[in-house]
Amino acid sequence: MNHQSKSHDGSRIVGLMDSFEWWYFDLELRNRYHVHIEWHSPIFYFMDSFNTLIVRIHNYENTLGDNNGMKDNFQCVKVFRYHLSNVFQSEKICEIMFPSGYIREKDGNYFINILEKDLRIDVKLSRLLPPLSIKDDMLYQTRNGGKYLGWYVPLPKAAATGEMEIEGKPIKAKGLSYHDHNWGNLNLRKYLQCWVWSRIFFNDFTLIFGDIVSNPPEEKTHVLLFVDREGRTVNPKSLKIDYHEFDNQNKYNIRTPRTFSIEIAGKDTYRIVLRRNKEFLTAEAPFGSFDNDLLNLWMVRIYHLFQLHHAPKLFRKWFGRLLYLQSEIIGELYHYDQFMDRKTGNIEVISFAD
Repeated sequence: MNHQSKSHDGSRIVGLMDSFEWWYFDLELRNRYHVHIEWHSPIFYFMDSFNTLIVRIHNYENTLGDNNGMKDNFQCVKVFRYHLSNVFQSEKICEIMFPSGYIREKDGNYFINILEKDLRIDVKLSRLLPPLSIKDDMLYQTRNGGKYLGWYVPLPKAAATGEMEIEGKPIKAKGLSYHDHNWGNLNLRKYLQCWVWSRIFFNDFTLIFGDIVSNPPEEKTHVLLFVDREGRTVNPKSLKIDYHEFDNQNKYNIRTPRTFSIEIAGKDTYRIVLRRNKEFLTAEAPFGSFDNDLLNLWMVRIYHLFQLHHAPKLFRKWFGRLLYLQSEIIGELYHYDQFMDRKTGNIEVISFAD
């Protein structure tokens, strides 16, 4: 399923009127800061003419223990909008230029430079693993192939270095990072019920996991990119995934697993146990709410187009709601039954509801 990809990280939807696209970056820094950067092309070009940049930064007093009683040290969400006439997106490589900066690939490494009000980011992501993808870069396709969701991982693992300044607070950027690229032409709410994604770096192993439940739930898509200490992708002969301890203990009652395990059987057998630890954020976004700026990808764009404060009510019936949970996970890696490593990573759960 997974292989070293010959794909490219350039724009996949330029000129396509019924499509969407985003580039996602996350940085897990040694000083306990988590940085998430997303660049979104206009959603369905006939509806919108603005690109969206979202930056989320979090810091916690976290250890690898329980999260009871933990408090956020720092949390910041910034959303910026740029008219497409002021933006350049290459169709060959990841090269995005906008009025306040750029996101650029050069010689396999990535450079992110952003200078906005109360925000400055200047980081380099140096590749540690080659690009990865699944067959035909298709994360999900309808049976007739007409609707699809594409996915490509240019940076499964990279070293992050540089500097940031958030609301006057300087932050040194040194740690690990990840980057992927999604695009497609389907109405997410219509075709998907739930989408679970997680990423964790063990010392010598890299795990990227995805789980999609279609709507109706007649199809399930499991995606596993597992890279061993030699940098080789592990193609399992069998893959077993078990979810445990479901709960609704979050603001929007998203039914999410508190723990789940993955067993990868091949030449060697690995077992990975992931436990959700600290929630970064839980939000209703972006379909039905203007109260927060966490993921203003759809409804806010319609709002900008029509300039109507009642736009969410007009379009809620078609778009529905997207419920979004982002958490830290604690992962334990076992070779057969022998414990190997324990680290923290990210998990995101997106649930679609009427």
